Formats: sequence, structure tokens, C-alpha cells
Amino acid sequence: MHPRDFLRDAARSWRELGSGLGELFFEARCVLCDAPSGTATPWLCAAHDLEEQRLLRPTCPLCAMPAAESDAPCGSCAATARPWSALVAALAYGGAGRELLLQAKLGHRSASLRPLAEELGGELGRHAWARGARFVPVPLHAAKRRARGFNQAELIARELAERCGGRVCGVLRRVRATAPQGDPLTRDRSANVARAFALRRFARVPASVVLVDDTCTSMATLEACAQVLRRAGCRELRAAVVFRAGAPAACPLAAEHRVP
Repeated sequence: MHPRDFLRDAARSWRELGSGLGELFFEARCVLCDAPSGTATPWLCAAHDLEEQRLLRPTCPLCAMPAAESDAPCGSCAATARPWSALVAALAYGGAGRELLLQAKLGHRSASLRPLAEELGGELGRHAWARGARFVPVPLHAAKRRARGFNQAELIARELAERCGGRVCGVLRRVRATAPQGDPLTRDRSANVARAFALRRFARVPASVVLVDDTCTSMATLEACAQVLRRAGCRELRAAVVFRAGAPAACPLAAEHRVP
């Protein structure tokens, strides 16, 4: 490791340790604005609560988009073979949740992922299959991971594993850099991530896994990873994401999106 990288990582670790110790002795503060949290979530204040970003229900169990009835696939998923048996999402992309994710990715503040992982963990807690699961994070390219200092999907997966009594299995690697899926210039998202993932050398893929990522928009990244896992012998595959982009949120402004 380069000395500069070592010092940067050490400084980040001490900052996060100091933040954790501060929570023991001082009033909890919002990670976005530093105001007293004063809510059930010790990392966020009332102004930055994630309540309004929670998805409207019911949702399709295969794509997490609105469905006509609970636990029933939407019309698109009923006509399309998905590589997983379930896709769980916690939040619609936007609001305070989006700020937390950008703060983590662009501001190199991994602690900002904690409330997002808690939201997803709460959703997974509704499913018996999540207990003791093997969580496989979607990998970052090595260059991007070095620049960011961490892989957000991996940190989220660690939180989920701790909450669910499971284990993180980093069996995937990204073999080529890709353009951001949210980039307006990325017109074909499936082509962008095609052949971008592979198994790590000597990796043993569990028979049942939960694929984890921070955001799902077109499902192209999840599908590309799922194909690799399926070819490696994974028989029971599920997926979990914090954000389902394009899905309506449970807030008054999204009332017109409610499924009749």
C-alpha cells in the first residue's frame, strides 16, 4: 500500500472511531446536517428522516416496482424470466437517502451508509430466507475502489450479515471498468455491464445467496452478476438493494402513483 493511502485510511478510521465514541458520551447528531438527531434513527434528524423515501406498497416481489396485489408479480415480470426469485428494496431514490449515498460515494464518508443499511435490513427482516444468508456484494472496479476507499455494496452487505446472522461472500470481481449506469450517456445499460463481472480465482459460490447493491435502476447490473453466479452453480438467488430508482415513494407528493 502506498504511504499516502495508508495515512488516508488511518485518518478515516480514527475519524469513524471518534464518531462512534462520541455517540456513547454525547448527543447523537445527524450525519447530514449535524443537528441533534432526536429520532428513532440516531444518525438522522427529523428534517432528514427517511420515512418519505420508503416505497409505496404493494410491490412486485421480482422487480420491486408497484404491483396490483401483494406478493404477485407485475405484468412485466410475469412475462419475463428473472434470474432471481426475489428482489427486495427499501427506498425510492431521492431526498435524504440520495444525499446520504452521495455523501458516502463522493465525500468518502462510509458512515453515511449506516442508516441506509438499517433501512434495507428492516425490509429483509420480513423474510425468513434472509436469516443466516450468504450476502454477495456487487463489486467495484479496483481503480474505483482505491479512489473511493471502500465498496459501498460490500459495507451494506456487512451490515446486513451482522443483522441477519449471515456472512459476506466476496466471490465476484469486476474485470473491466464501466461507465456509471446513471450517466445520461449510458444508453444501453445491459451492454455497458456485459462481461464486466467474473468469479474470483478459487471462489466457491454457495448454493443460496443474496446479491447486494446500493441502487437498482434497470436491473442490468444485478442481472449481469446473477448470470455469473448461476453459471457457477448457485441454485437459489435473491437480490437486495437500498434504492429502487423509478419507484414511487410513500409521501403525499407521490399519492398519484398509488396502485388502485
